[in-house]
Amino acid sequence: MAGALADQEVFVLTDNSAFEVAYYKGHSTSKKLSDIVFRLYKAQRDGGMILHILHISGKRMKARV
Repeated sequence: MAGALADQEVFVLTDNSAFEVAYYKGHSTSKKLSDIVFRLYKAQRDGGMILHILHISGKRMKARV
């Protein structure tokens, strides 16, 4: 399945704002988070896809009672 994501847009929704900031900044002070960001940029480049990271507040995901 090489190239399965070529010319595709992938949306990653997260409730972790630090991850979103690190992705668009390109790095983080956390080595583990920087490694994840690097791997995503590499996957985007090698796979020929467009990657979007969107922060969704965890409060908005909770069911209203």
